[in-house]
Amino acid sequence: MNDESSNWRKDNPQGNVFTGDVSSVSGPSSIPIAPVDPNIFKWSQFLVGLLLIPIFTGFLMSFSAFSAENMLNDQYYSDYSELDSFDQDIINISGDEYQTIDVFFDIPPVDFFEIQEKDFWFSTFVGTIYYGSDGDWGSCHLDMDYIDNPSYLVVQSDNHGLWYPMNCDGSMNDYDMLLQVNGQIFTYAIDQEIELDSTTLYASVDGDGDMNSSGLFLAIAPYLLVLLYIGVIFWSFITKKRSLGFGLLGGILVAPVSFCFSMIILLIFWDM
Repeated sequence: MNDESSNWRKDNPQGNVFTGDVSSVSGPSSIPIAPVDPNIFKWSQFLVGLLLIPIFTGFLMSFSAFSAENMLNDQYYSDYSELDSFDQDIINISGDEYQTIDVFFDIPPVDFFEIQEKDFWFSTFVGTIYYGSDGDWGSCHLDMDYIDNPSYLVVQSDNHGLWYPMNCDGSMNDYDMLLQVNGQIFTYAIDQEIELDSTTLYASVDGDGDMNSSGLFLAIAPYLLVLLYIGVIFWSFITKKRSLGFGLLGGILVAPVSFCFSMIILLIFWDM
């Protein structure tokens, strides 16, 4: 062995004998991944389109149609309250003194001008059960038939408030009672003291008013749901979700069945 080889070994104690470039054998795999076919049939999407969406749509259509039928009618209201004696403010109306009592009714605010303009119904009673020592029943009442009478006159008090005379009968026939309404607060005024003899004094009100504003939306909701259903069908085919689209096409027959069954269930349990 020559001197040059000996010197090289002394300078390289690890004994590497290979020279030149070393290629890397590591790195990302170049094996191709097969693309997912967008047209492959998916049973999960098909069943969602065939059953889940149509059944839910049919129920929503029946619920909105059933609710709209109730809300599009005039809304009926009613309330009742037991009263103490007329022991509040004493006011002067047309030269006569009246005892008053305020009653709050949990009803929509009442406006007589709106009631007359829109031909709504309104009625209120103040009365007693077995009033007086003779056991006769008496009451004072006011309704729209009474107000709409051509001979009916509204009374104006000293403070320019309008009062509506009530019609009293029975054992309260000799009383003069007036009514003033401020939204939900009814102020009853009577010209003499009521002597209660183991009886109950009460006030009641009932009537109807405008339909619920949400009823209009519920009335058109079934048509909007149909348009939305058709839109989802087009969307499913455009986005190549054909399994869902074919299911929705089949669901056109399922949705009416769901609608009918839902209507039956709502009719049975709505008022329970």
